[in-house]
This record gives sequence, C-alpha cells and structure tokens, in this order.
Amino acid sequence: MKTHRIAALLLAGVMLTAAGCGESSVLEISEDALPYGATLAKKITPGAPTLQYDSRYVPEECLDVVLKYYDCIEKNDLAEFQSIQIPFYHDYQLEKVLDGKYTDEEILTNTFDGLKEHFGGAFRFSMIDITDCVKKKPQSDLDELVGMMDAVWTDNGNSGKFSDDLSDIRALTVTRYLAAANSDEKGETGCALTGETLYVLNYQSQWYVIYN
Repeated sequence: MKTHRIAALLLAGVMLTAAGCGESSVLEISEDALPYGATLAKKITPGAPTLQYDSRYVPEECLDVVLKYYDCIEKNDLAEFQSIQIPFYHDYQLEKVLDGKYTDEEILTNTFDGLKEHFGGAFRFSMIDITDCVKKKPQSDLDELVGMMDAVWTDNGNSGKFSDDLSDIRALTVTRYLAAANSDEKGETGCALTGETLYVLNYQSQWYVIYN
C-alpha cells in the first residue's frame, strides 16, 4: 500500500490524551476530509485487469471506459479505441497536436510495442491502480482543457458550447501493472509504470477518454 495511503489511515485513528486526567479520546475525522487513497475499492471483471481506486473520488460509471481504453491497447482493437474518443476533439489531436504524423492504428501499435519492449515480451495488464483523481475547478488544467475543447468546437462551425452538454470531467493518475500474457495475475506485479494521466469525461450521458 502506498505511503500516503498508510499515513491517511493512521491520521484517521490518532489518539489524543487529555492532560492531567489520563483519559484518551479519538480525534474524529470525517471520511470526506481524508485524502485520496484513504478508502480503496477494487473492481474485478473476468478477463480484465483489476481496477483499484478511491470510490469517493472516481465515479463507478466511468470505470468501464477506463477498462475499454486499456483493453484496446492490449488487444490492438482499433474500433474500440475510436469508440471511446470524442470525435471532433480526437480529430483535432491527430491533425493539429500530432501534426497529422500518426494514425489511430499507429498510435495503438506504437503504444503496444513500447509496453512490450518495456516488459520484455508478450504482456497483459494485471492491474490498473488509479492513484489520484482531480475534478474540474476554476483556473485548473482541466478548466483550460474544457476551454480549448469549446474553442475547437466553435472553430468547427458548431453552435453553442461543447461544455453545455459536458456533465463531468476528471484527470486520473494511473499506475499500470504488467504481467505475462498467459498469466492469470490480477494485482500488483514487479513491472509497474507510474504517473500516466488519463482524462475521462461524461458528454451527453456517455463516458469518453482523452489520452495524454
């Protein structure tokens, strides 16, 4: 378990001794006041990596799209990869951010090959650990991202704002654990890749992913 999670759990159980009377009382801290990672849940789905997350921060409804994202990388599934992208913004990423140098197929293949090389052979994801989750707030990086998406939306000739139908957006920090492709491991392994940022958003009641 990560150090900050242990510290949070210890904080929740701090004992205070009343001076001069020898009595002790528990310092009560509400669950909402505890930092990310203090309460953990796991989602275990047959044939998929285990998802570990703090259910106070990460909506249960968004977990399926997180699994789909890593599934399409593992299986090089182009159709699934494209199905979880916001079309207008994904086109912008390909054409403007990546300068038209890569196709979706190349992005998937390059990502898969990079992970395979790092692992040293055929791999699968054994666990996806969401180690942090940040929700949109004014003057944050997410606020800037939504503003950029609104600008791209308008530049494409659409009316209104993209954000008018955006009900949720979050930045997830993820640690990916890799295991041998033919293994049945469902948790932490000796091969971990930390610090990936994954954006998940709910637009018109459907969850999508923006990879970083």
